[in-house]
Amino acid sequence: MDDAQLKAGLEELGIDEDSWRLVALLPLVQVAWADGEIQPMERRIILGVAQTRGLAEGAGLAKLQGWLTDRPSAEAFHTARELFKGLATGLGDEGTGLLGEIVAFSEGVAQAAGGLFGEDPVTDPERDALQEITTMLGVEDSPSWAELCEDLGL
Repeated sequence: MDDAQLKAGLEELGIDEDSWRLVALLPLVQVAWADGEIQPMERRIILGVAQTRGLAEGAGLAKLQGWLTDRPSAEAFHTARELFKGLATGLGDEGTGLLGEIVAFSEGVAQAAGGLFGEDPVTDPERDALQEITTMLGVEDSPSWAELCEDLGL
Protein backbone atom coordinates (compact mmCIF):
# COMPACT_ATOMS: atom_id res chain seq x y z
CA MET A 1 0.00 0.00 0.00
CA ASP A 2 1.59 3.26 -1.08
CA ASP A 3 1.26 6.72 0.49
CA ALA A 4 -1.44 7.85 -1.94
CA GLN A 5 -3.59 4.80 -1.11
CA LEU A 6 -3.08 5.35 2.61
CA LYS A 7 -4.03 9.01 2.35
CA ALA A 8 -7.12 8.22 0.25
CA GLY A 9 -8.24 5.56 2.75
CA LEU A 10 -7.78 7.91 5.68
CA GLU A 11 -9.79 10.60 3.90
CA GLU A 12 -12.52 8.05 3.20
CA LEU A 13 -12.76 7.43 6.95
CA GLY A 14 -12.74 11.14 7.76
CA ILE A 15 -9.36 10.89 9.44
CA ASP A 16 -6.75 13.58 8.94
CA GLU A 17 -2.99 13.12 8.98
CA ASP A 18 -2.82 14.22 12.62
CA SER A 19 -5.13 11.44 13.81
CA TRP A 20 -4.16 8.56 11.49
CA ARG A 21 -3.46 6.30 14.50
CA LEU A 22 -7.23 5.96 14.95
CA VAL A 23 -7.37 3.21 12.33
CA ALA A 24 -5.90 0.86 14.94
CA LEU A 25 -9.01 1.33 17.10
CA LEU A 26 -11.66 0.51 14.53
CA PRO A 27 -11.27 -3.28 14.98
CA LEU A 28 -12.07 -2.78 18.69
CA VAL A 29 -15.03 -0.59 17.78
CA GLN A 30 -16.21 -3.25 15.31
CA VAL A 31 -16.23 -5.93 18.01
CA ALA A 32 -18.01 -3.60 20.44
CA TRP A 33 -20.76 -2.90 17.90
CA ALA A 34 -21.03 -6.56 16.77
CA ASP A 35 -24.00 -7.31 19.04
CA GLY A 36 -25.77 -4.06 18.17
CA GLU A 37 -24.77 -1.80 21.06
CA ILE A 38 -21.70 -0.72 22.96
CA GLN A 39 -21.63 -1.63 26.64
CA PRO A 40 -20.03 0.72 29.20
CA MET A 41 -17.10 -1.66 29.86
CA GLU A 42 -16.44 -2.01 26.13
CA ARG A 43 -16.34 1.79 25.84
CA ARG A 44 -14.01 1.98 28.85
CA ILE A 45 -11.59 -0.52 27.31
CA ILE A 46 -11.53 1.22 23.93
CA LEU A 47 -10.96 4.64 25.51
CA GLY A 48 -8.32 3.10 27.79
CA VAL A 49 -6.44 1.64 24.83
CA ALA A 50 -6.70 4.98 23.02
CA GLN A 51 -5.29 6.83 26.01
CA THR A 52 -2.52 4.40 27.03
CA ARG A 53 -1.33 3.92 23.47
CA GLY A 54 -1.68 7.57 22.41
CA LEU A 55 -4.00 6.64 19.55
CA ALA A 56 -6.63 9.36 19.95
CA GLU A 57 -5.93 12.91 20.99
CA GLY A 58 -7.65 16.19 20.16
CA ALA A 59 -9.77 15.85 17.05
CA GLY A 60 -8.99 12.14 17.00
CA LEU A 61 -10.68 11.66 20.36
CA ALA A 62 -13.79 13.43 19.06
CA LYS A 63 -13.82 11.13 16.02
CA LEU A 64 -13.48 8.07 18.28
CA GLN A 65 -16.34 9.31 20.46
CA GLY A 66 -18.42 9.60 17.30
CA TRP A 67 -17.67 5.97 16.38
CA LEU A 68 -18.70 4.91 19.88
CA THR A 69 -21.99 6.77 19.49
CA ASP A 70 -22.86 6.02 15.85
CA ARG A 71 -21.85 2.69 14.34
CA PRO A 72 -19.43 3.03 11.42
CA SER A 73 -20.32 1.19 8.22
CA ALA A 74 -19.03 -2.27 7.31
CA GLU A 75 -17.01 -0.55 4.58
CA ALA A 76 -15.36 1.72 7.15
CA PHE A 77 -14.37 -1.28 9.26
CA HIS A 78 -12.95 -3.03 6.19
CA THR A 79 -11.03 0.05 5.04
CA ALA A 80 -9.60 0.60 8.52
CA ARG A 81 -8.33 -2.99 8.73
CA GLU A 82 -6.64 -2.65 5.34
CA LEU A 83 -5.05 0.66 6.31
CA PHE A 84 -3.91 -0.58 9.71
CA LYS A 85 -2.40 -3.72 8.20
CA GLY A 86 -0.64 -1.61 5.55
CA LEU A 87 0.72 0.80 8.11
CA ALA A 88 1.81 -1.93 10.53
CA THR A 89 3.41 -4.06 7.82
CA GLY A 90 5.66 -1.14 6.96
CA LEU A 91 7.03 -1.23 10.54
CA GLY A 92 8.42 -4.77 10.32
CA ASP A 93 8.57 -6.73 13.60
CA GLU A 94 7.20 -3.79 15.58
CA GLY A 95 4.20 -3.69 13.27
CA THR A 96 3.62 -7.41 13.65
CA GLY A 97 3.52 -6.86 17.41
CA LEU A 98 1.02 -4.03 16.98
CA LEU A 99 -1.26 -6.23 14.89
CA GLY A 100 -1.18 -8.88 17.61
CA GLU A 101 -1.93 -6.32 20.32
CA ILE A 102 -4.96 -5.01 18.45
CA VAL A 103 -6.30 -8.56 18.10
CA ALA A 104 -5.78 -9.11 21.84
CA PHE A 105 -7.47 -5.81 22.69
CA SER A 106 -10.36 -6.77 20.39
CA GLU A 107 -10.70 -10.07 22.27
CA GLY A 108 -10.79 -8.11 25.52
CA VAL A 109 -13.61 -5.94 24.20
CA ALA A 110 -15.53 -9.09 23.24
CA GLN A 111 -15.12 -10.55 26.74
CA ALA A 112 -15.93 -7.32 28.56
CA ALA A 113 -19.70 -7.28 28.71
CA GLY A 114 -20.91 -10.87 28.86
CA GLY A 115 -20.60 -14.03 30.82
CA LEU A 116 -23.28 -13.72 33.49
CA PHE A 117 -24.09 -16.94 35.33
CA GLY A 118 -21.25 -18.87 33.69
CA GLU A 119 -22.27 -18.05 30.11
CA ASP A 120 -19.63 -17.61 27.44
CA PRO A 121 -18.80 -13.89 27.56
CA VAL A 122 -18.29 -13.72 23.78
CA THR A 123 -21.43 -13.62 21.64
CA ASP A 124 -21.62 -15.26 18.22
CA PRO A 125 -21.60 -11.88 16.41
CA GLU A 126 -18.52 -10.84 18.41
CA ARG A 127 -16.84 -14.16 17.62
CA ASP A 128 -17.56 -13.61 13.91
CA ALA A 129 -16.11 -10.09 14.08
CA LEU A 130 -12.98 -11.39 15.85
CA GLN A 131 -12.50 -14.06 13.19
CA GLU A 132 -12.87 -11.49 10.43
CA ILE A 133 -10.36 -9.16 12.09
CA THR A 134 -7.83 -11.91 12.83
CA THR A 135 -8.01 -13.27 9.30
CA MET A 136 -7.81 -9.89 7.59
CA LEU A 137 -4.89 -8.72 9.73
CA GLY A 138 -3.12 -12.04 9.23
CA VAL A 139 -2.44 -12.54 12.94
CA GLU A 140 -1.66 -16.10 13.95
CA ASP A 141 -0.45 -15.41 17.48
CA SER A 142 -1.27 -12.53 19.77
CA PRO A 143 -0.58 -11.73 23.41
CA SER A 144 -3.28 -12.74 25.85
CA TRP A 145 -5.85 -10.21 26.96
CA ALA A 146 -4.77 -10.84 30.56
CA GLU A 147 -1.21 -9.77 29.70
CA LEU A 148 -2.49 -6.45 28.39
CA CYS A 149 -5.02 -5.66 31.17
CA GLU A 150 -2.36 -4.27 33.46
CA ASP A 151 -1.46 -1.62 30.86
CA LEU A 152 -5.04 -0.37 30.99
CA GLY A 153 -5.30 -0.44 34.76
CA LEU A 154 -8.15 -2.96 34.70
